[in-house]
Amino acid sequence: MNKLVIQVLAVLIALSTIFYYYKKVDGLRIENSRLTNNNKSLERGMLTFRDDSARTHTLTLQQQKTISELKYASDSTTIALVDRLKEYKIKLKDVRAVQTMKTVFKHDTTVRYVAGRDTTYNLSHLPHVKHTVSLKGDQLKDSLRIYNTQDVILQGKKETIDPPKKFFLWRWFQAKHIVISGEVINSNPYIDVTEQKFIKTIPD
Repeated sequence: MNKLVIQVLAVLIALSTIFYYYKKVDGLRIENSRLTNNNKSLERGMLTFRDDSARTHTLTLQQQKTISELKYASDSTTIALVDRLKEYKIKLKDVRAVQTMKTVFKHDTTVRYVAGRDTTYNLSHLPHVKHTVSLKGDQLKDSLRIYNTQDVILQGKKETIDPPKKFFLWRWFQAKHIVISGEVINSNPYIDVTEQKFIKTIPD
């Protein structure tokens, strides 16, 4: 009997050891995959091209970071992004994905300068706008640049499936699910988001 108990215990210990190391190796595999993905993202940087319809495509690989890595990031872009999340009063623990993008609208016009023509310009001194006029020979060049930083933030928060009960104790025992919400924030106050939709695909 004692021998059987020892054998059972030995088998259980062996299985536990195998399971422990399996989980550890699997965790290392996932972490290695994440770091490899991030390295590829840094190496490839950002690729921008135009298609046959003159649409601009900007491609970059998604990076995968933990909340701690976001908190203690060393690159200026991520640091500025985390600071803006605090400014928006968004908790890092609720963030599921975040994207930041800096864009600039460019428009240049060059016309032949004719002496005596009215060349009065209403130069804008608004933030996020750079408007310059230069005269070189008989060529008058008007350059307009409009800058914007856009943050796209996906958050996941627990909410009750049914309308929440008024008494807080009853709310504790209500069934909950995670609701994903998306928010687009533009630094340029003169840019309006006319339409947005966030869709997560799931297997059929």
